[in-house]
Amino acid sequence: MIGPTKVVIETYSRLPKTPIGPPRLRNILIAFLLSLMAGIGLAFLLDFLDDTVKSIEDVDRYLHLPALALIPASRGERGRLMGLGSAPRVQCQKQPPWRWWMMPAHR
Repeated sequence: MIGPTKVVIETYSRLPKTPIGPPRLRNILIAFLLSLMAGIGLAFLLDFLDDTVKSIEDVDRYLHLPALALIPASRGERGRLMGLGSAPRVQCQKQPPWRWWMMPAHR
């Protein structure tokens, strides 16, 4: 057994006047700036990786060939995504609620 020890308090602790926690405003500003830089960097990266031909000058620049014709977009298709709304609507028949334990066994 160890004998009694003498404990001495050097300095007493003080109660804080304001709550202590993470610097919330600084963390929000850092997160905002990092996300802004990441978004701008991603936009530049996607623009750099985009290899679609959009104009006659792009054809001349990338293929080094003269453009023979230009097919303009019709007024109805301009500014609209292809494939959305252009296909006819198909009605689906309601299927019975089969479960795997209700399905007939194949032998």
